Amino acid sequence: MKNLMVVCAFLIGCPHPVSHGDAAVVSDSALLADGAVAPGSTLEISNDSKADTVVFFAFGADSVITNWSFCPTTTKLNCQFPLAKGVKQELPLGGKYLNATLSFDAPVSCNSTKGELNLNNPKWYDIVDISLVDGYSNKFSILVGNTKLGPPRGKAGNEKVLGLYPLGCDICVARQ
Repeated sequence: MKNLMVVCAFLIGCPHPVSHGDAAVVSDSALLADGAVAPGSTLEISNDSKADTVVFFAFGADSVITNWSFCPTTTKLNCQFPLAKGVKQELPLGGKYLNATLSFDAPVSCNSTKGELNLNNPKWYDIVDISLVDGYSNKFSILVGNTKLGPPRGKAGNEKVLGLYPLGCDICVARQ
């Protein structure tokens, strides 16, 4: 099982040079004072791991962004693209609403570790988290500013990991 680290960093007025060793990195270039992502900003995924990976996206029905030119659609509201080790891919947001779930090496589905991204949300707050609710497949982290969410410790023992919904959590306070 590949051990990935994904970082979603919102850096005010800073360029993208985010390096975290053996990591796949997701970063954003600007965060406004009210918490919204600046128009024209980009989301970036960088594979700094020792192996190639495939990035899978599932877009929410209300997402304004539903694909990128480098991310061929596999089914309606789903796309995927290969990301070789050491390669970065920018995902332009252009100030538009992105409601998407991403995973690595397998489609977004049950049994996969998911990153949930809700950015430039016109109706509520921007939300980013890691979910093991439906299953576990690999490790990654999301960095928002200076706050690190995750990574999972494995399938179990994640109840106190910041920004992570543990395996089987269905009301996110207790097992129902």
